[in-house]
Amino acid sequence: MGEKRPPKSDDPGASGVAEGTFQVSARVSTESPAPVREALRAFLPPGARIREEGRGEFGVEGQLTGPSARDVNRALLNTLRRAERRTRLRSQWTHDGVTERFFDYVPKGITSVRPGTTLSVDKTGPEKRSRRQGR
Repeated sequence: MGEKRPPKSDDPGASGVAEGTFQVSARVSTESPAPVREALRAFLPPGARIREEGRGEFGVEGQLTGPSARDVNRALLNTLRRAERRTRLRSQWTHDGVTERFFDYVPKGITSVRPGTTLSVDKTGPEKRSRRQGR
């Protein structure tokens, strides 16, 4: 009998996962900005914004497509690390009202927002209150 083989990776739709469009907002830091800048320009689609925010730091905003935020984040970081091994990536990827945050390859949280609402962050949480205010 024939053995079952997984679909080829270059076969469109082989994974059975639909591609999504992700809005990325990221900060890239490195000790070698020139090769990282070129890697960003080569990886990101036209229309994406790359801002230099200081020595060895870049702000990145744009849209990328892929099967998941984790996969697109991994592809971006792999590209950057090929240019400079010690590159760091702090990113957030938004698709259909869900934002996933990453530090390098590590997921740091998922936030879901209903359409028409905005997120607000209270920076004076319980750990910031003084003892006089109580708990």
